[in-house]
Amino acid sequence: MLVLFVSTVTIGVATYWAVTTYRTFQRNRQAAIASGLPYICLPVNTFSPSWQVLGPAVVPVCRMLPFGLGAWADDARPAWILKHELHRKYGPVFMIVSPWSNVVHVVDPDVLLDVVARRTEFPKPSEFYKIVEVYGRNVVTTDGSEWVRYRKITGPPFSEKNNHLVWTSALEQVSQLIAGMTSLSPSPKTSSNSTGWVLSHLQRDMKTIALHVISAAAFGVHLPFLAADAGSQVPDSVWTHQEFDDFGPKPAPGHALTFAQSIHTLLRYLIPVMVIPKALLRAVPIPAWRSAYAAYSEFRDYILLLAQRSKGITQASSEHENLLRALVSRNSDEAVGDRLSDDEVLAHMFVFVLAGHETTANALSYAIINLALQQDAQAWFLEQLDEQLAACNAGPVQDWDYSAIFGNLPAVICLMNETLRLYPTVAGVPKWSADASVALHWDGRKCVVPPKTPIVFNTIALHRSPALWGEDVSQFRPQRWMEKQPRKGQFMAFSEGARACLGKKFAQVEFVAVITALFARYRVEIDCGPRESPAAARKHATAVLDSSVVLATLGMNREIPVRFVERK
Repeated sequence: MLVLFVSTVTIGVATYWAVTTYRTFQRNRQAAIASGLPYICLPVNTFSPSWQVLGPAVVPVCRMLPFGLGAWADDARPAWILKHELHRKYGPVFMIVSPWSNVVHVVDPDVLLDVVARRTEFPKPSEFYKIVEVYGRNVVTTDGSEWVRYRKITGPPFSEKNNHLVWTSALEQVSQLIAGMTSLSPSPKTSSNSTGWVLSHLQRDMKTIALHVISAAAFGVHLPFLAADAGSQVPDSVWTHQEFDDFGPKPAPGHALTFAQSIHTLLRYLIPVMVIPKALLRAVPIPAWRSAYAAYSEFRDYILLLAQRSKGITQASSEHENLLRALVSRNSDEAVGDRLSDDEVLAHMFVFVLAGHETTANALSYAIINLALQQDAQAWFLEQLDEQLAACNAGPVQDWDYSAIFGNLPAVICLMNETLRLYPTVAGVPKWSADASVALHWDGRKCVVPPKTPIVFNTIALHRSPALWGEDVSQFRPQRWMEKQPRKGQFMAFSEGARACLGKKFAQVEFVAVITALFARYRVEIDCGPRESPAAARKHATAVLDSSVVLATLGMNREIPVRFVERK
């Protein structure tokens, strides 16, 4: 009887689910027809985070189904794999219909700019960003009047004074990287490589630089490059110009971790920190979870301590114009209603770290590897860089002045833009139609987007559209940015409109400083190792680039060793 009961309940639940799913799908399909937009039907919601994780494993299995049952799977592959393929087949604007949701995909610059301009009709779907509210609501996760308040307070600290600090901090970090690299004997010349220094963990090193630049420019805590993992094991002699002694190589009183250890560990365990309830992280005796909770708590306490110490301290010099102190200083100048609480300051400091860490680090890694793969592009870049540095009378790296040099290196900005065109850090920029149907004008006709329908600016597809970029769209050519500037809405690496990236210039300054310091003295090759041929090494590196994955950002899942060769 029990087996019969369980079987009956199971069949009943399955039948109810199937009928409900079918009815929802039909309702969504009717909404797509009524919208006037082209549409395709898929049995999965490719926009959902779960599909982003499971899709790459599920798609190959579905494609093997008999009788054409898995034909849909090709269109459900991840955006990075598809590139521009879906929009080539279905047009620059179309809707994907599934039993769970309808999603409008856009790569038409005019439609994109129209949606961005109508911010109240097409707001940011803030609930999609709840996962990054690790310490509370912030300028990334809110909309409406709350976002306006946060934007008004958090925008001004991203100032030219702060950019000076980003510049000097980035040069310090890359100089320490170069010093550590060249302190070792260079790898000898082979039939495949020139004499030079091998970086086997380029991505790790770029992430260290990016994180330490944020630490200095956001918090005023200067971490030596060597402190990436060792923390308190780094010799005291390498900790310089720290304003607070207890943010150095030893934990502050009452702390189990140093500040460096807390921030590195927090980012190492970022996924469990974002998705697992904090009480569970703390209670469950899993070492990784315990480490994640410890880092979460320690980072919170360190930032709150810095915020308290920053109160009453004036911005005496550009060296101390970090984001945290600028926010705290701004609090004292604003009306009481516009002040950020300490908890709100903490929430914003975390999201600044999150937004500026892997994004810039990955851009640096992709740029260096593509220069190593494309020697023609590297030759053009080095020629331009030499001319522009000479025009600046740049001198030694330690004498490089932000005001005199940064704005006079257009070749490095071309390199950054081309890198972000082919490897955008964010695969898609979401909007939605909120609670009401909204008119969308496209291709000379008026379409209607149903309520609560996500609209995705498919950055990867947009940046690889032959109609917008030409037939050489897949080639890495930084010089294209010297030849012709894209039209507005064609390049979305930093988004557009009022919700565009707050830290755009922060990222540009950091990228320019690191790349210029490296390539002023060195060129780069793919390291072939003792046994690989140049062709095999290039094939391997290209395969790693092609197998990049989109999690929070687009990134490589394996390291590609590179060799820096001193330039004559």
